[in-house]
Amino acid sequence: MPFDLPPNRSLHKSPANGVNGQKPGWLVDVMQRWPGVWSLAQRFVKFGLVGASGFVIDMAIYTLLASAIGVPHLLARGASYWGAATWNWFWNRVFTFADATRARKVPQWGKYLGMCTISFVPNWGTYYLLTTYIPFFYQYKPLALVAGVAAGMMFNFTIASLFIFSRQR
Repeated sequence: MPFDLPPNRSLHKSPANGVNGQKPGWLVDVMQRWPGVWSLAQRFVKFGLVGASGFVIDMAIYTLLASAIGVPHLLARGASYWGAATWNWFWNRVFTFADATRARKVPQWGKYLGMCTISFVPNWGTYYLLTTYIPFFYQYKPLALVAGVAAGMMFNFTIASLFIFSRQR
């Protein structure tokens, strides 16, 4: 079997005192021993949920501009990115990093957009390279958009956690 658990371990959560005298599951052990890892994982999931909602906004703006209005696809992609970035800043502020020290909105939004300016390079660059040099992605541009979004996600999470929504000032 490709994945074996250590002896006396299970994949289900169990109470901290165990079930039928057995030790708690491995996930409970991780949560108890390294609460920082668990907290980081929860924050990353929230960041991903906000990002997923931002992706919907990104696609909606892109589709409206490129398909409904006829804006050239590269310009539509640039505009949709900034709309989604603002959406994501707001929801990361009130949901993902709700426990962080509250900074003034406009300067924090400016920092967030500054971070997005840097992450725009891999995001839009991936989209540009795929749609320019790979015919499949030129035909299926939304898939290139997905690849671009993925390229910027880890960078954004790290910078947002350390500098934009940090708990200490």
